[in-house]
Amino acid sequence: TIWFQQILSLIYFEEHRKRTGNLNTVDQVPFFEYHSKKIDFAEKPSPRLFSTHLPYYLFPSGAKNKKPKIIYVYRNPKDVMCSYYYFFKNVTLQLTGSFEEFFEQFLEGKVIGSLWFDHIKGWYEHKSLFNIHFMMYEEMRKVRNMT
Repeated sequence: TIWFQQILSLIYFEEHRKRTGNLNTVDQVPFFEYHSKKIDFAEKPSPRLFSTHLPYYLFPSGAKNKKPKIIYVYRNPKDVMCSYYYFFKNVTLQLTGSFEEFFEQFLEGKVIGSLWFDHIKGWYEHKSLFNIHFMMYEEMRKVRNMT
């Protein structure tokens, strides 16, 4: 997510590209669900760029009515699970069980964010409501490594 936020910042914000502004990526491409500053998303100048980990059913209904352009970056579920495990274990310090226990919880959807497969399915089933482009993270990495 952070990597893609950086890419979008470089594309859309000249100050970021030229390194002339003291701009944080998280301020340029904030998360819907994690913003410490009071942001009026409707008041942000165009282009309005946001990141989210929200499943479709939690996406703000007002945004759904505007048919926004969405780039949905998804990952291989094995990589998601491993990344998620180490994030919760080492960053949030909220995980005390083994990897095997987390693996079972992940497959049952008993983790924050629910079942990974349902997340993608929810967005994919509603793709006609958006101008949405699905991209696989691992494919982006292949392109990056070719340059």
